[in-house]
Amino acid sequence: MTVKFFLRFKNTAFLLHYPYMSSQDDAKTIKKIAQKIQRARIKKGLTHAEVAHSAGLDTNAYAKLERGTTKPFGFTLIKICKAFGIKSSDIFLV
Repeated sequence: MTVKFFLRFKNTAFLLHYPYMSSQDDAKTIKKIAQKIQRARIKKGLTHAEVAHSAGLDTNAYAKLERGTTKPFGFTLIKICKAFGIKSSDIFLV
């Protein structure tokens, strides 16, 4: 079973497909996404605060996403990708 999300962000439409996962699979996926976000931030030479500000997020909320301790929403991930200047597929493809 697949869950579909349709998002619109700054005149760009995104159709996201998430497979139904158990909570254990879900936790693994969140950790993988968190690692990708962290690698992208380090590669760009940015701080948590810089990314959070660019994405319109609270610094603590962004740090929790990067640690994988909170579940990110698709829209939030898209804003983070925009802040990094990368494609959302770089983060979403786990």
